[in-house]
Amino acid sequence: MNEQQASTLVHHTWYAYAYLASNAFSILGNSLMAVVLPVLIISRLGSPTWAGVVAVATTSAQMFAGFLGGALTDRVNRRNLSLTADLLSTLSVISLFLVDWFTMTSVLWFIVLGTIGAFADMPGQTARQALGPQVATSSSITYEKITGYFQTLQGGALIIGPVLAGVFLLLPNPAWALILAGSCSFLAAFTTALMPHTIGEYRREEHSPSVIHQTTHAISLIRHTPLLRFALTFAVGINVLHTITQSFVLPTHYALTGQANRVGWIIALMGVGMIIGGLIFGLLSAKLARSTLFLTATCLSLIGAILVLSLWDLSAVLNGAAILGVGFAIINASATIAAMDSLPEGNRGAVMGIILTLILTAYPLGFGLATLLYTYSGLGAVRLVLAGGFTSITLWALVSKRSHTLNAITAQVATPRSETSPPSETTPGAHDALPLT
Repeated sequence: MNEQQASTLVHHTWYAYAYLASNAFSILGNSLMAVVLPVLIISRLGSPTWAGVVAVATTSAQMFAGFLGGALTDRVNRRNLSLTADLLSTLSVISLFLVDWFTMTSVLWFIVLGTIGAFADMPGQTARQALGPQVATSSSITYEKITGYFQTLQGGALIIGPVLAGVFLLLPNPAWALILAGSCSFLAAFTTALMPHTIGEYRREEHSPSVIHQTTHAISLIRHTPLLRFALTFAVGINVLHTITQSFVLPTHYALTGQANRVGWIIALMGVGMIIGGLIFGLLSAKLARSTLFLTATCLSLIGAILVLSLWDLSAVLNGAAILGVGFAIINASATIAAMDSLPEGNRGAVMGIILTLILTAYPLGFGLATLLYTYSGLGAVRLVLAGGFTSITLWALVSKRSHTLNAITAQVATPRSETSPPSETTPGAHDALPLT
């Protein structure tokens, strides 16, 4: 890199700041809605059943949008797609507030507007994920640091979002939280708009394949790329284990013991751990081998999970939650970078859309199995299975060759046998979009 190029990258560092700010506002809005919306549905419609109906509708929309939005991310300007998705989310949330304000609330409005917001959310998330390496290429901040700081912001949102939601739920009309959530989406769009239009562009083929062909090719890439398969499987596994521990085991145990107020403190400490983990990854990713960070974080997650699932006493659970948060942030950052490094530029959106959809689909399936096991065998059995899951995934990481090869940034994408396009079009690595400096 010559002196002029280095000067240009430093000058464009604010691109990365705008990108991170956009992510922060989006995550904050989503975390606020995740707490407020179910309570609002129950208070307005009078039954938790309707909250479940709306959840099924919005989740179905997200699953469909995950596949469609992923392929769309590889066909249009990613910066513009992210901006459009945030504006659509703003429209749906503010519209819901107006419907509530004029006392026209019904389950149909919740489903329609919730589905619109959910349908916009997945393409927006996918576009942001795929845009990360392009932002890093245009600034002096590496993609590793951007990914680490993203985990830090996610941890902060895990703390701030529920706290803000709790404040609004104390008001006579908690629907005012929708104004703040809509403002967060608008600010996410605004900060995205600060980045130049060209940052979301990349070189595409003259004759773009159909959406179905693009999706099936992305599935083939996942099947034929060992590192990508490892990152995908590990990410889905650790996210499901973490979520069931956080959102099923802890609330169930402390609700049964009459100490439900403790759950907020425990989740807040998980958020603090994620903040620390993201900062550690961002600061040390250039100094330590990725495999070292990943394996250390996996072992930390196991220690933290065992402490949390033991439910010995509050201090053990609080310490375990913080440790689990640190490990979880570093693992997510490592898996994201491993996935991006395994992908050619023109397929990042489609593959990331599939990954996000699989994680989203695995959540209700995991909750369903946990609920079934709890019904017939009790919470102790659920905790034992989760502890076994964390142990198994840690042992797999320690013995797998893939986890020890995360240092390599040369993306060796295996071309599916059915693929007939020239090697130059199907096998470019992540280093083509993110040069090492």
